[in-house]
Amino acid sequence: MSVVPQNGAEWQDEARHLEDILRHIPGNDGCFDCDNNVAEWASVNLGVLLCVACAGVHRGLGVGVSFVRSVTMDAWTSDQLTLMKQGGGERLRQCLIDSELLTTSPKLRYHAPAVELYRQQLKARAEGREEPKLLPEDEVQMLTEQMEDMAKRLATLNDKSDAADWTPDAHGKCQICKTKFTVVRRRHHCRKCGKLVCGKCAPKDNTKPIPKQGIMQPVRHCKECYRSPACFKNTQRVGSL
Repeated sequence: MSVVPQNGAEWQDEARHLEDILRHIPGNDGCFDCDNNVAEWASVNLGVLLCVACAGVHRGLGVGVSFVRSVTMDAWTSDQLTLMKQGGGERLRQCLIDSELLTTSPKLRYHAPAVELYRQQLKARAEGREEPKLLPEDEVQMLTEQMEDMAKRLATLNDKSDAADWTPDAHGKCQICKTKFTVVRRRHHCRKCGKLVCGKCAPKDNTKPIPKQGIMQPVRHCKECYRSPACFKNTQRVGSL
């Protein structure tokens, strides 16, 4: 059964209706990978919306990893819509947090065993079957080896100078304002430069992705590397990204 007709005058209205349904799924208010508000593509078996750029990345992952459909141009089946409804950005984000994959490059994290289990659980839920609790050990080993191989290939493509050299946690003072860390003034790492800084010098909302490091989700920056308009009155960027 098709949700969006493949031709006819009803196409545009039905496409808008489909987009409205998908955006009301918790966590699907924008592109999952980059937070772009314009998200007219979807990864059906991950249950999330994507912008056109991130959809291009997902297409390169293979349909078994991320089955990409256009919200406005493709015909959808009722089964695909049911599968999307079982997912959503909130659920996938929690899966990535639990498996410590949230800041890993999309080119790697969606191949992870934990995400494969998540895909299988969504499918089982959509079909009314009992959800699997674990993957077979041989499948986990295979997926882990594939991820390791891909990580090595990606590492050869990235400029090593782009990776941050993190200051050890034992450092006692903020490297920008020189204030001592306390229980109240906690330490944070800038994901761009690796400095150990306080929350005043790296506010929690002073975030953006770092594509050159394979980090596509917004992550915390110190004020020397980036100044978010939401956090600083002076929006001039201090450091080079």
